[in-house]
Amino acid sequence: MPVPNLKDTITKFRAVYASETGRRRAFLILNAAAWERRETGAGLYYKTGDNSYNERSSDILIFQGVAEAPSGKGPTFDALGDAENVAKPVWNSTRNPATGATGYGDLKNWRAPVDPAQFESSDDPRPKPDHEALLRDVRDTLAATLAKIDSALRT
Repeated sequence: MPVPNLKDTITKFRAVYASETGRRRAFLILNAAAWERRETGAGLYYKTGDNSYNERSSDILIFQGVAEAPSGKGPTFDALGDAENVAKPVWNSTRNPATGATGYGDLKNWRAPVDPAQFESSDDPRPKPDHEALLRDVRDTLAATLAKIDSALRT
């Protein structure tokens, strides 16, 4: 399935969250857009440090289930320009040959969006833990460990 252009969806939610500010607004916009278009594989990009909110990127969306993506990777798109200030809706692949950016992110960093309705009555939009992602990480680590053990036993 090709990745859809979500700029119109981002623009719609930019208007919905116009009264919010900073990284919180960026998170709310991206989460709502990814939630609305979740059937396309849209998700939030796990990120800590600068330009993130609750361990989610303030400007990048990542997609899973895209056939033409390299194994274990998902296409990434810059969805908000100046996310923490203006939060201008944009839609640009993160691919940049000048910097070596491939336009793909590790799917281990894909996080499911959460229903925006849960934030309507709360000033603290921290997503609930993504248990599926945690279990996937544990399963992958366990599988790799078991493969190493199996390999060692065969030698």
